[in-house]
Amino acid sequence: MPPHGLRLTKAQELDLKAEIQIAKAQQDLDRYVRIQGLLLVHRGFRETDAAEIIGVARRTLQDWIHRYRGCGIPGLVKG
Repeated sequence: MPPHGLRLTKAQELDLKAEIQIAKAQQDLDRYVRIQGLLLVHRGFRETDAAEIIGVARRTLQDWIHRYRGCGIPGLVKG
């Protein structure tokens, strides 16, 4: 069973914050929401609560976390 939550290094957190700004500038809502979910979990929100805040199912958020762990930011690409 994969670990719950998400602990980011400072570098990973900064990369995600930069990436969320790019997504915002490009009006890429899908990428923005995915990164926002990761950052909420990293900040200590329970996956259930973070998923509710961003409007997705908990399992969807868990999938994004798993894909981020495996592939980093490229793992968050839709499709």
